[in-house]
Amino acid sequence: MSKLIYTIALLCMLFLSVNAFAQWNTSSPSNNVKNAQAFGVHFGYVSGNGYAYRYMTDKWGLQLVGGGYSLGSNSHDFSDRVYNEDGTLASLIRTDKGRKYSFDMAANVILPLQRTNNTLFYVHGGFCWQYSVQKVYEQSYIQSDDNIHYYDATGPTRSTNKIRSYTNVGAGPGAEFLIGKSFKLVLELPITYTGNDEFIMYIPQAGLYYYFK
Repeated sequence: MSKLIYTIALLCMLFLSVNAFAQWNTSSPSNNVKNAQAFGVHFGYVSGNGYAYRYMTDKWGLQLVGGGYSLGSNSHDFSDRVYNEDGTLASLIRTDKGRKYSFDMAANVILPLQRTNNTLFYVHGGFCWQYSVQKVYEQSYIQSDDNIHYYDATGPTRSTNKIRSYTNVGAGPGAEFLIGKSFKLVLELPITYTGNDEFIMYIPQAGLYYYFK
């Protein structure tokens, strides 16, 4: 909990300082830009992973990301007989991971710092909520009568769902780079507080957006 409080305080101080600079820097008429909307993909701990939408003004921006994926097998891979070097066990249990479903939902606020014709430097901050469900199979084995190092399957295969739900929060610098006439490459480097109570620093995020005219 102390790490979380420290992180929130750090992010608040960071946003207050850069917001003051951003208001001063974007006050010049040369930095005024029309409102813009973009659609693309984004990947990162704070940005989330999946399809992304950006709404940008000259003073602030909003980024929304949502997505999901599925990996793994729908069946288990247990043998009728297994070998175990430790022959002192009367029984044992083997596990096998099945298909995993994962979903992301994220929201970030963007504060522009400096604009040029082809680039935008900014700071961003927000959160990403991640939810995953994975099937886990279990099979029980009993020691064989003819060899103490072999175990035979007994009883039906059991299955449970392993569920994880956590939220990542963070903030850091970022930049947009114009590619061609309408595409922009996004690179970010946020300080992140994960749902596992760990700091993750200097892990980049990336995105690619198409800006509508």
